[in-house]
Amino acid sequence: LGPTLAMATAAIEIVVRPQRVYCALFSEETRAVHFHLFPRTGWLTAKYFAAHSHETEISGPRLMDWARRTFQKRISGMDSDETLKKIRAWLTSRSIEV
Repeated sequence: LGPTLAMATAAIEIVVRPQRVYCALFSEETRAVHFHLFPRTGWLTAKYFAAHSHETEISGPRLMDWARRTFQKRISGMDSDETLKKIRAWLTSRSIEV
């Protein structure tokens, strides 16, 4: 599991170029084990601080909770399908080398 999460995180870092990637397991809605890999980008950080002007530091859990509530629908202008396609391609190219 560790190497799989590390590879998925590396793919997100290469393709998305986030400031940080958070990895979380909540299991609130379903008991099945699944992880959320959550990239914190400059764009997202700016939106967070605009909504929380009194804060000066990022708290990963608060940011993730805010983002989950704020962005329940697709964000216009972002091509998530293309991003996922690039991540899959990166992972596929690495699995051949292993």
